[in-house]
Amino acid sequence: MNFCRCIKKGLSEVIYMDVAAASVVMSQAQLKQQVGVSMMGHAKDQMAVQQQGLEKLIESADVNVDHPTLGNHLDVKA
Repeated sequence: MNFCRCIKKGLSEVIYMDVAAASVVMSQAQLKQQVGVSMMGHAKDQMAVQQQGLEKLIESADVNVDHPTLGNHLDVKA
């Protein structure tokens, strides 16, 4: 978006800046950034809650293993 207008008057050139439009665009950009940061904070909090639930589930699992090395290694592929 162009916020400057050039107007030629005789031999000189006058530049007008649309400060109000620039201010509105900057405010919108700042709001968009703040919303993004807030959403990331909520996602982080949700992941922490899910992690705690998963840890409780794993700790509460009563597993009797007859084989001494069974379950010692976990292969994870992303």
